[in-house]
Amino acid sequence: MGTTLSVLAVTAAFTFGASLLQLVHAPSRYGQAWDAAIDLQFGSITPAQAGHLVGRDPDVSGWSFGDHGIIGIGGALVPAIGVTAGRGPLLSPTLLQGHLPRTAREIVLGTSTLRRLGLRVGEPVTVTVGRRQIRDRIVGRAVFPNFGQGGFTPTDLGEGAETTAAVMQTQAAASAGGLPGYEFMLLRMRPGRDGAAGVARLQRSLASYCRTVQQSTCLVTDQRPNGVTNYARIDGIPEVLALMLAALGMVVLGQLMVISGWRRRRDFATLKALGLLRRQVRAIVAWQVTILTGLALLSGLPLGVAVGRWAWALFTGGLGVPSGTLVPVPFVLLMIPAAVLLANAVAYWPARTAARLSPGQVLRAE
Repeated sequence: MGTTLSVLAVTAAFTFGASLLQLVHAPSRYGQAWDAAIDLQFGSITPAQAGHLVGRDPDVSGWSFGDHGIIGIGGALVPAIGVTAGRGPLLSPTLLQGHLPRTAREIVLGTSTLRRLGLRVGEPVTVTVGRRQIRDRIVGRAVFPNFGQGGFTPTDLGEGAETTAAVMQTQAAASAGGLPGYEFMLLRMRPGRDGAAGVARLQRSLASYCRTVQQSTCLVTDQRPNGVTNYARIDGIPEVLALMLAALGMVVLGQLMVISGWRRRRDFATLKALGLLRRQVRAIVAWQVTILTGLALLSGLPLGVAVGRWAWALFTGGLGVPSGTLVPVPFVLLMIPAAVLLANAVAYWPARTAARLSPGQVLRAE
C-alpha cells in the first residue's frame, strides 16, 4: 500500500508539473496567440506607419491593431483592450468559450472577472468607457496575457476584458494626446520560417523607430502575465516533491523487505537445510520485491495520472486558463523499469542478509 501510494503521488506530481511547465512556456496557454507585439504604451501608430515599418518584412505574415484602456463594470474597474484587424485574420487573446466581439455592443471577459462580478457568458452588462455607458452582451470568455499601460493595473490570465478598438479609441486618443492611430500592434510571423531569428531581425530593424518613440524597446516577444511569471519561479517544485516521494517510497519498500526477511528467517533456514542455495534465496527476495513493485505500478500509475489530471483541472478552473492536461507519457513508461531496478537495488542488502543466514544458528532453538 505504501509503495502504491508513493507511485500514485509521484505520477500525480509529475503530471501536474508537466502541465505547469506547459502553461509557463507555451504562450498560447496564457493567452498570447501571436508571436510579438509593438507596444507604444501612451504613443500611437497609424496603419500607414505600420505598413511602412513591417509591411515589407518577409517574416511577418499579418498583424492586428489595438488600444489599452480601463472600463467600469458594476462599479469595478477592469483592465481592457480593444482590437481590430490589420492585415490577415484578427489576432486576439486565447478564447475559451463563445466568440470574439464583432460589434461595439459585444464584449469578452476573463474567467476571474466573470466570477468576481457574478456574470456569465450570454448575459447583458452595462459597461462604462470614459464617461459613456454602453449596453453590451458578454459573448465569450478568454485568457489574457500581460497588457499593461504605465502604472495602470494590467490584464492577468482571468482578469481582463476585450472589445473592439472603436470602443476604446476615444480613451486611447486622450492618453496619446489626441494623436491618431493605435497604441499597440500584434504580429504573427510567417509559418515555416525560423520564428526566433525572424523576431530578432525585426527587433534590429525597429531599433531606430523605438528610439524615436522614446522607448528602449517597443517590440515585446513575451507577454507573460504576472501570475505565470510567479509560477515560472516555482515550476521545479512539483518535480522536487515527486523525487522526495519516490525516495520515501523506496524507504518504505526497503523497510518491508527487511521486516519480511527477518520474519521469514526460519523458513529460509529450513529451506537452506534442505539444500536451497544462496543465489536461490536472493532470487526469492528479488521476485518478491519485483512482484510487489509491479502491483504498485499497475495500480498506482493510472490512479496517479487520474489524480494529476483532477488536480490540474481544479487549478486551472480557478485561474481561468485552458484545462488541457499534459500527461508525461515517456516519464510514465520510464517509471516502470526504473522502479523495478530501484526496488531490486533497495532489496539487495536484505537479500544478501537472508542468503547468508546460518541454518544452525536460526534453528538451534527448535
